[in-house]
Amino acid sequence: MYTRSIWRYLLLPALLLSSNFSAVCSKKDKPRLTATKFEFLPYNVNYFDDSDVVMFIDPISSNVYRSTNAGESWEMPKDLPRGAALSLTLHPWKSTRAFMMTSEELHWKTDDRGETWQKFVVEKFPSLYRDPLTFHAGDPDRIIWNGMDCSGIFCDELTMYTTDNFKHTKYLRDDTDGCYWAKSDPFFSTGDKKMDLNRIICVTRGRFSPWRTDYRLLISDNFFSAGDELEPELELGRTVKGIINVAPVTKYLIAAAASDNTDEMSLYVSDDSIKWHKAVFPHEHKLRQESYTVLEGTNYSIQIDIQNSGRPMKPMGVFLTSNSNGTYFIRNIEHTNRNEWGVVDFEKVMGIQGIVMLNIVENFEAVEKINEEKHIRSKMSFDDGRDFMDLNCDGHPLHLHSVTDISNSGRVFTSPAPGLVMGIGNTGNYLKHYMEGSLYISDDAGIKDLFLSLLKRALRTKFITP
Repeated sequence: MYTRSIWRYLLLPALLLSSNFSAVCSKKDKPRLTATKFEFLPYNVNYFDDSDVVMFIDPISSNVYRSTNAGESWEMPKDLPRGAALSLTLHPWKSTRAFMMTSEELHWKTDDRGETWQKFVVEKFPSLYRDPLTFHAGDPDRIIWNGMDCSGIFCDELTMYTTDNFKHTKYLRDDTDGCYWAKSDPFFSTGDKKMDLNRIICVTRGRFSPWRTDYRLLISDNFFSAGDELEPELELGRTVKGIINVAPVTKYLIAAAASDNTDEMSLYVSDDSIKWHKAVFPHEHKLRQESYTVLEGTNYSIQIDIQNSGRPMKPMGVFLTSNSNGTYFIRNIEHTNRNEWGVVDFEKVMGIQGIVMLNIVENFEAVEKINEEKHIRSKMSFDDGRDFMDLNCDGHPLHLHSVTDISNSGRVFTSPAPGLVMGIGNTGNYLKHYMEGSLYISDDAGIKDLFLSLLKRALRTKFITP
């Protein structure tokens, strides 16, 4: 989920299971499972799109492992230095590319899914505070490098960029707090081809102040050269200070701003980076710092969950959806299940517009008043979250574990299979412990009562993803 404002670092069990499903196999054929045992917990497991190539990092030795057969066998790429991997990033818009960052100036890239690697140099260290790489959705060679200058006593953030896939890297701007291409998503457009190609949006420090309440939103169409920067009017006739974050969400750009002397926040939305509007929420749902999660965006709306529970260790939220320009939000369902890190039990069925799944807390009053354990139920919507209904299996309510207790790291599928949904859970009144669950599957996105219990109390791997 693009829950893009939340970073989650979660670990896969040390025993990786590889499954091979042939497209021509009949339904009676069983999947073939191969186990590979590691002495560590693999980190950041990722498939390359439309292939059987998988890579991950060993967080103990800082080595990269690669498989060309969907995890049946593993080896360390011969071109990569041993013990140097700091992070591994796959290119979201070019399925054959990946980048391995190190703690030095020398880094590595691949154009063939990790078969061969080429070195490249960036004189500044990758940022430890945010994603070091942000990608242009229209030109895969255009990449922004969010980095740090650690030549002094402290490390100062700055930003570099490349327009030729790191053959050359150039300075963009210092005093940044994260920069993005305006066209960070294929659905977004400024309405002008040249601006789509070059426009960059950055959160920067104030002119004369290091305080976050003075952070600004700046835009440039010429890589901030010769003072070429514009501070857009987020509200009618005025700019806004206190910018905390900017996030691209499908066809929208979202900027979050903090208010002086309060924890309340405002969201500003644009569908072209030129005209901005302040998002309007139902009056009983105030936006506070660290209390909201941008879940998803469709071609026609933004979905947000706002925490509305007073208990920080057992938080709950309310799920809201915007109108077509992302300005006005309406409440769809309350008492959504979320954890203390802002992760929300929300899943989107890939490849089919409008189908979402989420978990709610049925006994919300008892959780609030007497700190009772949550009784969680699963719901599904076929109209983008405007109406929800129970999941069913053989006429009984079905409840599935979701991302608040996810057990895998990175993606667990090679490419989306529209309509195929799998998950660990149980039937009954509410969701039970993960290890008491069974594996359920639907091959029609849950439209009919076709959730079938495949493996009772077995194969405990989260797979609520198409």
